[in-house]
Amino acid sequence: QASRDNAPRWFQEGIATRLELVDGQRNIFGARGMSDLIPYELIDATMTSSLDPANITDAYTHAQTVIRFLESRYGKGVLAKIIVAYRDGANSEDALLRTTGKSTEQLDREFRDWGKGHRDPFPLVEKYPYDKFYSPGVDPNVQSGIKFSTRGSH
Repeated sequence: QASRDNAPRWFQEGIATRLELVDGQRNIFGARGMSDLIPYELIDATMTSSLDPANITDAYTHAQTVIRFLESRYGKGVLAKIIVAYRDGANSEDALLRTTGKSTEQLDREFRDWGKGHRDPFPLVEKYPYDKFYSPGVDPNVQSGIKFSTRGSH
């Protein structure tokens, strides 16, 4: 909503996946080989049109990994700036250029270079990293009762 629904699906789902309250999240660099990565421009199409469930899962992992890359390289505030750019009508190429100063080709190279040193799954280190602009909709009285387990439970 903050982007007036102008943000592409990969960005929205990348943030949503990033916010999931799980002990750890897959990293596309650990899940796929570097040569198997699709350009970010194809993440949306894969999410919506692929017939292979594994490719769809990887697209969500890829989007979430891009979000983590952007946070790591450009600080947590970069996501709010990108959202504003989308709200103002920018497409992905313009929004990323406006907020990072890099073209999508430069960012893709930077992302892949970053991935060489970031292959492990991402552990949960904070419960609500975007509380300034995103409400997870969980009553604060309920939050204290949410517990995470490293044991597999059903």
